[in-house]
Amino acid sequence: MGARTRTERCRQRCARALLLSAVVAFSNGLGAQASARSGALSDLIINLARYTNWPTTANRTHLTVCYAQGGDLAPAAIDTSDTTTLRGMTVQWRQVQDRSQLGDCAVLFLNADVWPAPRDWVVAVATKPVLTISNYADFTADGGIIGAWRNGEDWRFEINLEALQRARLNIAAVALRLSQKPKSHGAERVP
Repeated sequence: MGARTRTERCRQRCARALLLSAVVAFSNGLGAQASARSGALSDLIINLARYTNWPTTANRTHLTVCYAQGGDLAPAAIDTSDTTTLRGMTVQWRQVQDRSQLGDCAVLFLNADVWPAPRDWVVAVATKPVLTISNYADFTADGGIIGAWRNGEDWRFEINLEALQRARLNIAAVALRLSQKPKSHGAERVP
């Protein structure tokens, strides 16, 4: 019985160490460029995209990240000058004004002040492989994939698994483990 208990404790310690390593690796990924731009929203978007897998598309040469906002988003929040590559594809940033412009978006960030409301934009891409992210308070409840909010200097997020499956996307287990439900106090949903 003693050997089995030691083995179980060893497995638990190893599992905790692996989880801690994954959290540190994901946090380092989220914070890799954040220090230079003070937690830019674009860093969060890119790092969530880094842990996302889309259905295979043979002719995809770039990853289009679209963003829509109503004017309240700080100009420095999204750094579109960054020449990031993900899985060998160049990331291209595009601001969209209307739901009809979402054709080749792989990622769609919707600021809470966007008009029409984020839930209406989500309907336009609900069955397409588009990673939807927003700081709108009820975003995941309204069918969005990732709801994000600031807690001090840190970003927090929750993932809607049903919306993720509907969009035929996969997110790495490390991101799923870091996902959490927002607390009603102390966290704000603005970039």
